[in-house]
Amino acid sequence: MQKAGTGGGVRYFDNSEVAERLPFKQLVDALEVGFRSGVTSPPRQVIETNPDAGSKLLLIKPSWNDRYTVVKLLTLTAGNRVVGLPYIQGVVALFDKGTGTPVAMMDANELTCRRTAAASALAARFLARGDASKLAIVGTGALAPYMAEAHAAVRPISQVAVIGRSRQGAQAAVDRIRDASPGLRSRVAEDGRAALAEADVICTVTSSKTPVIDGNMVTKGSHVDLVGAFSPDARESDDALIAKANIYVDCLTSALAEAGDLLIPIANGLISREAILGDLSMLCHGRLSGRCDDAEITVFKSVGTALEDLIAAEIVATA
Repeated sequence: MQKAGTGGGVRYFDNSEVAERLPFKQLVDALEVGFRSGVTSPPRQVIETNPDAGSKLLLIKPSWNDRYTVVKLLTLTAGNRVVGLPYIQGVVALFDKGTGTPVAMMDANELTCRRTAAASALAARFLARGDASKLAIVGTGALAPYMAEAHAAVRPISQVAVIGRSRQGAQAAVDRIRDASPGLRSRVAEDGRAALAEADVICTVTSSKTPVIDGNMVTKGSHVDLVGAFSPDARESDDALIAKANIYVDCLTSALAEAGDLLIPIANGLISREAILGDLSMLCHGRLSGRCDDAEITVFKSVGTALEDLIAAEIVATA
């Protein structure tokens, strides 16, 4: 297997090369085009490779358009946290659609972080106020700096407050945000509730299975980006937020199968299925207008779609 830029064989792009080839503005614009075009993304396949313990999973996520086919392979290994390895690891393979010829392979970590943040930024392009300048990030993991940089690519974000379970973890996230986006004024939120109340955009990137946002603190005109929870039994939002927000998702089919943030309140009778106004494809096609006024509260719930992997991988391979 050849490194990017060398002759012969399938080109391989490591995380640093993926980052260089996926600037956020370009990726967000490409995703908007992608959600308007003909892309096929079947449901992902989840295989338990250690069924007795239930701690090792293999995820297979395919997608294709008229030019390329992509397959993302991810392993989820719970025990890795103990030995200092990432919980999620994987690769992305890109093939020529016409001939089936392998075109490129790339590390999945950087690509996934960037396309996830770019999808949130694309939603914010339609749903966040045009003058949104204050971002609150709930969670201190790997996605935090990507979310800050991506949202700043589509809105005039100038201030970032990080809310975490520990001050040490929040400070580490702030340091990473400052490294990635030195133009942003980033700080640890000493009072998380106050930071939520002050924010124009709130982004949650936690692994919590229970709500991390007090919806009563989310003020009129705010946009909330729910990213972290991706299973039917997990939610980052509480009933107070879901009951008063206008709700959008990245993909209706996936969200209604996987998004506990919505499935739990639907099951409890708090909201109906019709409370979900639409998805990114509808927004990008203009079938939905997105934010209607500066007072409404909007929520975007993402669970991820292989369409985003396909668009990102195509940019990396052809840049």
